[in-house]
Amino acid sequence: MSDAPRWLILHGGALGDLCLTLALALRLPDVDRDATLHVVSRADPGDLSDGRPAIRHTSAHGLGLDWLYSRDDRPAPDHLRELLSGRSVLSALSRAHDPVHARLTCLARRVYSFDPRPAPHAAQHITQQWAGQLATQGLRLADLPDPPTEPSARLRRAGEQQLARFGLRPGVVLIHPG
Repeated sequence: MSDAPRWLILHGGALGDLCLTLALALRLPDVDRDATLHVVSRADPGDLSDGRPAIRHTSAHGLGLDWLYSRDDRPAPDHLRELLSGRSVLSALSRAHDPVHARLTCLARRVYSFDPRPAPHAAQHITQQWAGQLATQGLRLADLPDPPTEPSARLRRAGEQQLARFGLRPGVVLIHPG
């Protein structure tokens, strides 16, 4: 596994939307099973750092993300500048034409943004809506790999233990957070 994350994902919503965003992130260019994704969010997806691909999480609290929403001329906080410097960023914080996106582009190598809110009267799955917004920015997503992730032995054991607590055997488990 590579130690340097190729993509940084910025997310401001709850766990259900974060799970959908991670499913979208698995389709980003250069993301394969040996990749590492770095997620900055307020929702904690748990320790997925030893899966394939590896997903590292950093809490959004205290990083200075509020600077992205400000309209003053003060410089970006050092933590935020260091976090974004030279990175490719997938942002679920705003639309591509919003001031948040513009501020991100001043700090990161590449930035692609999507509005996480469902469009009024949308007739497609939310991830299709997001992929469409990213496509208008020139970011084409790959088909979802099969299977998209490979949990580590540690995660498999933990999952089996959780299932056993409820009298269930390992197999396919569908989870719907949110």
